[in-house]
Amino acid sequence: MRDIAEFFGDNCPARAIVPVGPLHYGYRIEVDAVARRPAPAHPSHG
Repeated sequence: MRDIAEFFGDNCPARAIVPVGPLHYGYRIEVDAVARRPAPAHPSHG
């Protein structure tokens, strides 16, 4: 299994570890995620 630093290089994502009590509905894991949406295409000015 690759190390995170080896896989991502200098573009390593942020990580958060937060201890919590029991989760709703008996879940065993909670995931926190941030997504990036591409910038909208600009119409040409020509």
